[in-house]
Amino acid sequence: MSENKPVNIYTKWVSNISHKVAYFGAVMMLAMMLLTVSDVSLRYFFNSPINGSYEVTELLMILVFAPALAWTAVKGANVKVDLIVNHFPGRTQGIFDSVTCTFCLIVTAVITWFTVPQTMFVYRIETVSDQLDIPFYPFYIIVAIGFFLLLFALVTSLIDFIKKAVRG
Repeated sequence: MSENKPVNIYTKWVSNISHKVAYFGAVMMLAMMLLTVSDVSLRYFFNSPINGSYEVTELLMILVFAPALAWTAVKGANVKVDLIVNHFPGRTQGIFDSVTCTFCLIVTAVITWFTVPQTMFVYRIETVSDQLDIPFYPFYIIVAIGFFLLLFALVTSLIDFIKKAVRG
C-alpha cells in the first residue's frame, strides 16, 4: 500500500493540473464561439465584419486543443480502436496497451522536444500574423506546454496499463 501512495499522489496531481488547464481551453472555446457569432451577426445585419476575426479564430483553436491534450488522456477520451484486442484476456490487453502507450510517450516526447527549439526560432525571427501582427511564439509555447502535460498524463496511463498487465 505504501508503494502505491506516491503513484496515487502523482495521478491525482496530473488529473488536477490537466483539469484546470482544460478549463482554460474551454474558456478559449467560448471566446472563439462568441467571436464567430459576433462576426457573422455584424456581417449579416450591418455588412461590417470584424477585421481579423478569421485570424484570431485560428489562433484561438490552438488555445482550445493544446490544453485539452492532457485532459483527454487522463479521462481516456481519446480515440481507441480495439476490435481485436478487446477479445483477449485482461493481461494481454494490458500488455498491448502498455506497448501502445510507450510508443505514444516516445512520439509525444519527440514532439515536445522539437517544439521548444521551434518556439525559440519563431521568437527570434519575430513571426507574426498577417493582418493583426499577433506574435506566434506564445502559441508555440502553449503547444509545447500542452504536449509536456500530455507526457505526464501518458505516464499515468502507462502505470495503469502495466498494473493491468501484471494483475491480469
